[in-house]
Amino acid sequence: MTTAADEGRSARFYLWRRVAVALLLLGYLTYYFNRTNLSVTSKAIMEDLGFNETEMGVIVSVGYAVYAVGKFVTGTWVERLGGRNSFLLGLGISSLLTIGMSFCKTVPAFTAVWSISRFAQSIGWGALVRICSCWFESKSYGRVMGMMSLSYMLGDALIRLTLGVLQNAGLSWEEVFYVCASLGIAVVIPSIFLLKQSPLLIGESEPHSSEKNVYGEETKQEEERVLTLRELMVPLLKTPKFYILLVLSIVLTLIRETFNSWTPIYLSDVLGLSDGDASMASMVFPFFGTISALIGGWLVDRVRPRWRGGVSVCFLLLLTGALIGLAWFSDRFPATDPLALPIALTLISLIGLFLMAPYSFLDGIYTLELGGKHGCAATASIINGAGYLGATFSGFVLAMTDSGSGWGPVFLLLALLTVASMLAFILFWYIDVRDINRTEMRHSQGDRKSTRLNSSH
Repeated sequence: MTTAADEGRSARFYLWRRVAVALLLLGYLTYYFNRTNLSVTSKAIMEDLGFNETEMGVIVSVGYAVYAVGKFVTGTWVERLGGRNSFLLGLGISSLLTIGMSFCKTVPAFTAVWSISRFAQSIGWGALVRICSCWFESKSYGRVMGMMSLSYMLGDALIRLTLGVLQNAGLSWEEVFYVCASLGIAVVIPSIFLLKQSPLLIGESEPHSSEKNVYGEETKQEEERVLTLRELMVPLLKTPKFYILLVLSIVLTLIRETFNSWTPIYLSDVLGLSDGDASMASMVFPFFGTISALIGGWLVDRVRPRWRGGVSVCFLLLLTGALIGLAWFSDRFPATDPLALPIALTLISLIGLFLMAPYSFLDGIYTLELGGKHGCAATASIINGAGYLGATFSGFVLAMTDSGSGWGPVFLLLALLTVASMLAFILFWYIDVRDINRTEMRHSQGDRKSTRLNSSH
């Protein structure tokens, strides 16, 4: 992932950047161990503790709401505490609270501890983005964030497979939680000594931010300056792109978290799979989501800037078709049909393949471009937080199915939301192209002025 802007860097720079990438990937993977555990073990928890589907839906929805609030609050903390300190603090607290959840036996206690854990988890992505902004230059943002998505997409698939195997091996849900917490702590300890916030700490300069960042040329030159809350928020609030990204994040996160949280239960209820088998089968969604993010990141770094918006629009058009197909399947195919499971898994795979590229752009490349080095953590956290406000409604999806309406109407509703997202991305695309034209015009005018001055001398 070396670009022209990296030429002349020392071997020491590349070594520590690889170390940072590896620890961020492992660290955010273990963040996900401490959040996917609830989705994977939800059926076992319900059976063991006597929770019904509505109560479990409340636990999940409250967790999403607290996670969203945490995103809004912790983004500015990360800018002040630094990405490294924030990243390790959130992971350590979340891991310890995962152990604490194994002692909770009532809905209020479970909800309280899970919510605090989710608040700690809300620190992770903004901190990760902040560290990446210090190590990579703008022309590689798509590939970098596509790679980082491995931690929560491919990682999610591997987590579901691993935890499903553990469940089938006879481990209780409490023991599964202990495994998740232990992995988090095992990453925090070496990261305290090896994870570097910035190449400045090894005597190297930081790459420049994107020209599209809303904080201007002066801020980009002030490598160590921490912006005030007003300085962070005012430029963002004046940018139409920011509001469009908020809306897109709400809708696409709702769709993503519906499949992340409820795919095991869907496969169990509709197709009659065991808890462990449903957990392992559900890994097709994050697995194909990983492929989507990697392909999408590669595309946006290589297509002409004016065509990047078209990449997202194409993905969402295909996603709409896949959701309509799953709605049709859910209402018509009996579980006893030998084709039912292959068709369901194929459609869920396609949904992951078409959803996760545009989703990963929102708090990845677009966040880094909009926020630059000095505002990317706050920008990522706010956009991500807005998304999880939308995700709080995914907890009501299970309540809809419990009320007898079935899964088909749910997927049709998600298809309609995808069409709305496609329209929003078209507007974003228009504004992005307009901004590119204005930037090129300013550069052209500057070049002509420079030429005239040189000619006069």
